[in-house]
Amino acid sequence: MSPSPAAASKRSTQIWWELERVLGDPEMVDPGDPAPSLSAGYELKQLIEETETLLGATMTTPHIEFFEGSIRLIWNWPNRSVRAVKASLPDRRSYIYHEDVADGLSRNAGMAELTPQNLAKYLAV
Repeated sequence: MSPSPAAASKRSTQIWWELERVLGDPEMVDPGDPAPSLSAGYELKQLIEETETLLGATMTTPHIEFFEGSIRLIWNWPNRSVRAVKASLPDRRSYIYHEDVADGLSRNAGMAELTPQNLAKYLAV
């Protein structure tokens, strides 16, 4: 069962508002690091909408971090972690980092292309 378009839109809008809030907070960017672009944030909003459609459910709001011009959306559970990293700079690449966690140690870690299909795959596990 897919979330209604309104429900998916609401979640992606909430994540977008959070992205806008942190994008506007200069303390979120380390000194000397480039700030992520608003266009990268908007592309993540679209990615989340498409991912929720594929999942058939709304996503939990991720923790948001910036690093070297990228935006990182981070979902952590006791036994796994998923990070969607959206690059803002042309010389960087966007990707998904995923790992299982057992006894506090990373297991089965890997990377994948940042697409709605891949994000849905790793969030649904």
